[in-house]
Amino acid sequence: MNVIMFRYLISLVISEGVEIQLMDVVTAYLYGDLDSEIYMKLPNSLPLLDSSKPRSAFTIKLRRSLYGLKQSGRMWYSLSEYLIRKGYKNDELRPCILIKNTSSGFSIIAVYVDDMNIIGTLDEIRDTASYLKTRFCLGIELEHRACGILIHQSAYIQKMLRRFNMDKAHPASTPMIGRSLDIRKDPFRPKDDDEEVLGAKIPYLSAIGTLLCLAQCTRHDIAFSVNLLARFSLVPMQRHWNGIKSIFRYLQGTIDMGLFFPYKEKNGVTITVKDINKESDIPYSETPNDILVGFADARYLSDPHKGRSQTGYVFKLGTQRFLGNLPNKPL
Repeated sequence: MNVIMFRYLISLVISEGVEIQLMDVVTAYLYGDLDSEIYMKLPNSLPLLDSSKPRSAFTIKLRRSLYGLKQSGRMWYSLSEYLIRKGYKNDELRPCILIKNTSSGFSIIAVYVDDMNIIGTLDEIRDTASYLKTRFCLGIELEHRACGILIHQSAYIQKMLRRFNMDKAHPASTPMIGRSLDIRKDPFRPKDDDEEVLGAKIPYLSAIGTLLCLAQCTRHDIAFSVNLLARFSLVPMQRHWNGIKSIFRYLQGTIDMGLFFPYKEKNGVTITVKDINKESDIPYSETPNDILVGFADARYLSDPHKGRSQTGYVFKLGTQRFLGNLPNKPL
């Protein structure tokens, strides 16, 4: 399960009005049955059956998987076979997603290592994990609010700012420094002949990697600036590093910002599909949560330095984006 699927599942929770809960399987890898013979050395704490022989002469045959074995993860995922016997079906594109449809509703189980996100309308599903509200998944923190679900990465941002010594920086109001219409003065232009490339002491690639993870998950407001600075990963200049620090200062002032998935009902009024089909226009902010909306656009020569155009698309279920891309296209 990746971040895109996780955001889509949250959108599905909002649109269908069901719950999302987390079940954490303790010592999950110890439950898997091995598909081959594996032997290990005798532990020092285990007494020898024959003291006349050295300890190296004895081995133990494993009956179940252990943490540290290469196949432990695969053996643990025999869980899917058990769920299939209970009526679930594997998604063809995402085998870690198991779906079950019944006359009373549906249930979805999304497996990520030893965590299971349970989504559904069945009473037995809710009762199983009624005391385990989802809090963290894929490094994303999930908070249940009275009017919706908020996902954010506040802990990740704080850890990132401390890592790059920006936790005490003065906050900035925008994630991107100003640009010039003159391509010779643009701070995001490629390397000039008289400029020096940043040395190994400046963690440019590490900063780009951590920011890309954040932009992909919950902070889409920094996606464009991070994408722009990532183009100079091979030959970064000092002005490019200043652009990264500008993003860090912006994050310093918006640590608690994230994606909010509001429930259907707003101000006591529920917008339905029939309302969408009416001739009168309905603001996009009031689009029902179960309506999938996609946008696509293109811009000619958006990158004047290399003569590239840019296309983009974004898909939303309700009011929140769960899939998008901004690739560059050569002429």
